[in-house]
Amino acid sequence: MTTVRLFVTLCLLGTGLCWIAESVAGVEYVTVKAEGAGRSVGHAVGLALKQAVSQVNGTQVAATTFSAEVTASLETQSEKRSATAAMSGEAVATLTKGAVKEYRIVNKAQAGGVWTVTIEAAIARYAAGPQADRLRMAVVPFRLQADSQKAFRDQFVQELVTLLTQSRKFAMLDRQFGAERQGELDLLASGSAPPAEIARLGNTLGTDYLIVGVIEDASQTARQVTMQSANKTFTLTSANVRLSYRIIDAASGQIKHADSFARNVEQGRLDEIGKGAAEEISTQILDAIFPLMVESVTGDVMYLGQGGKTLRPGQKFRIVRYGKEIRDSYTKESLGREESDVGIAEIIEVQAKMAKARVVKQSVDLAKEFAPGSFGLRSLSSAPGAQAATRSANGAARTAAVPQAQTQPDLKKKVEGDW
Repeated sequence: MTTVRLFVTLCLLGTGLCWIAESVAGVEYVTVKAEGAGRSVGHAVGLALKQAVSQVNGTQVAATTFSAEVTASLETQSEKRSATAAMSGEAVATLTKGAVKEYRIVNKAQAGGVWTVTIEAAIARYAAGPQADRLRMAVVPFRLQADSQKAFRDQFVQELVTLLTQSRKFAMLDRQFGAERQGELDLLASGSAPPAEIARLGNTLGTDYLIVGVIEDASQTARQVTMQSANKTFTLTSANVRLSYRIIDAASGQIKHADSFARNVEQGRLDEIGKGAAEEISTQILDAIFPLMVESVTGDVMYLGQGGKTLRPGQKFRIVRYGKEIRDSYTKESLGREESDVGIAEIIEVQAKMAKARVVKQSVDLAKEFAPGSFGLRSLSSAPGAQAATRSANGAARTAAVPQAQTQPDLKKKVEGDW
């Protein structure tokens, strides 16, 4: 197996500080400056190294890495060298379980019996990847009105998480398998894993939005029906589901969106309704923030920026052209953009990241007039009475045009008004 190494150097202008990163299989090394003060040079170096790790990976990793035994050993090993020399990279990496690759003493001074040192250290950091820059969302297991609803709740939540994840528009954070994840983190902290892997400990992501809710009813009943003419008895199953949900800004507690779902089926199963509820709610969320956009047109084939289980071959949509933005006269917030129907499209192929749709009907030359962000798809079920009606879909058209290169904080700011 070939090991790929990526070297990146970034100098922060005006600070004189260079961040040097060496990335190997998700772990990179960044060079930072840190300061420590102690009773000896070795003691001060140990505290400075702990501070350097804390800067990069947080206090949890620093506390895990620098136990009392490690700190004492660092001090002992450092004192064996001259006051200006640093331990070898191999020695410090072994002592810190790979959290510190190497370091050098930049400056030292003594005053009143206290040594102060400044060091530059190469610290291991886990590179989370570009998906972490998406809007972060987590589905919290819904509250129950009765214990009998637990199986339905678990199936519904799992389906909802799957659909939102496969849309590839959010960084979905797990809130169901915390014990399993903690077990893996405990393994990293124990020292059983490769040394540099301890950098993963400091990468727990916080969420932007929480999806919470209450399962008010999830019941299924069966009854026997006898067909006397055929002298046969059949079992008919009916199911009823009623739930409410909210999307909450995790930082402020503000309710960004709230809705409910209710369905009663005379001949149907509870799991089927749960799947339908997840599909309907995920569609509402996606349509509010990231409506289905046309990314390219070739002939009568459209390429869409969404795939996975969120779409199915055979589904038909209205093709809409986006117009000017509309703002609320009082709040000045965006209400969305004008939309005019220009055709109908049918999904013909679904891939993991994208989908293809064939243009069934069009009133304009879509291939000729296409431009990024100019056309989108809407459900046929939401078709208005007039073709050129103006709709305000919670700012959907505006948010759909957000460039993929936006950072996570910028992206969240862009969609603050889109619920």
